Amino acid sequence: QLTAEDWNAQIMANEDKLSPLAMVMQRLAILEEEKNAADRRLEEEYERRMDNEDKFYLEKRRVLEEAIEDIQRDAFSDMNGGVGGVEKK
Repeated sequence: QLTAEDWNAQIMANEDKLSPLAMVMQRLAILEEEKNAADRRLEEEYERRMDNEDKFYLEKRRVLEEAIEDIQRDAFSDMNGGVGGVEKK
């Protein structure tokens, strides 16, 4: 069975053979960091998009509510022959 000291000694003895592996591991770590940064940017973009959706939803709702009020007011006015003797057309 291999002890920790023996393992470390073998690693140190074969360091030159293992250096390409260290480079691969470093490249993988860099790729992982880049992926995480891209994921954060996507999350921020998603949050901005949802804020934008909420903003426009509320604006559309306000426009529709105003239109409903105008239509109801006009319909009521027409049924009563115009409020105050003034008919809207």
